[in-house]
Amino acid sequence: MYKRTFFLVIALIVISFAGCSKSDSPVTANEPQYLIPLAVGNYWKMDVSVYDSTGNKIYSGVSAVALAGTTLIGNDTGFTIEDIVIVNRTDGTYQFDKNDLSKFIMYFKYPANIGDKWSISSTKNGTLLVKSETISVPAGTFNCSKYQFESIVKVYASDSLLMSSHYQKELFWICPGKGFIKQETYESLDNGIIFLKMAGELKEYKLY
Repeated sequence: MYKRTFFLVIALIVISFAGCSKSDSPVTANEPQYLIPLAVGNYWKMDVSVYDSTGNKIYSGVSAVALAGTTLIGNDTGFTIEDIVIVNRTDGTYQFDKNDLSKFIMYFKYPANIGDKWSISSTKNGTLLVKSETISVPAGTFNCSKYQFESIVKVYASDSLLMSSHYQKELFWICPGKGFIKQETYESLDNGIIFLKMAGELKEYKLY
């Protein structure tokens, strides 16, 4: 159920074209060229916990993501994860709809400066909060960039009637050149109280 929650949170996104601004600082000599390393066979496994609004843990398990194959998108090589395709470009990591490659978004801006913001969808925005933060997880200790996504999640009935909407905040700690290290997802209740919904920490990974 939560197999890809820590990666790109596909189920909560309506994939659409997203505008983005260019960073004014290129990757320096001591920075990896790409934020997320992409190669067939790369995988990340995370210990994932899900909580209810009272703080009780309602799910605990291991979530795994593996890059299974490649597809060509223009001059770029995309890497497939089930129904999505991931591409690294000079300004960040992009996500494409495998069934309609005209639908894509820039998910993680890289390189980026602290405070940089970009649009992911009409209801979701990204921000780089921290460029260098040391994080220790079961897989080891990593120097990470901390990204924040804020969105309004809308829930519709089968007849397209809007049932509810709530605020969601996602925090990603990503080690450039290594990938996803840690994630936390927060949601709001109807009374405005925000609670921790999901937490994941890298347990094991392999890069080619």
